[in-house]
Amino acid sequence: MAEKEPARYEVLALDDPDLWPEQPVHGVDHAVQAASMRKLRELHNQIPNGYMSRDRQMQAWALSNSVSRHDMARAIGVHKTRVDQIVRELTLLDQERTARQMIERLRRHMPDELFQEALRQQPELAKYYEDMGESLGLE
Repeated sequence: MAEKEPARYEVLALDDPDLWPEQPVHGVDHAVQAASMRKLRELHNQIPNGYMSRDRQMQAWALSNSVSRHDMARAIGVHKTRVDQIVRELTLLDQERTARQMIERLRRHMPDELFQEALRQQPELAKYYEDMGESLGLE
């Protein structure tokens, strides 16, 4: 299962060969216009990168209990429930990534019988394994 990061964290490829003027301005070199388009894309990508940095910092402070969620919300102009949502979303993403990595390591290094037994004993891992599109084959 591919990691499902929220759209606000998606960045656009800077090396996209299709990033070329479709409606070029007359009298301006196409390469200059393409360079301007790449610069605009770089500026655009600062937005999701900024959100990720901000949100990861809020998650760290929330988990360390070093700044209240209420005060973080005031600082960025949102409601506390939005901060709660961001922290929860990132924490779930981290848990999913950790589970996926653990499953991949177990699968790679364990005989099939032991792997199936590990999944039987760890229902949460079994759920992630199924979410990855794999059949458990558990009886």
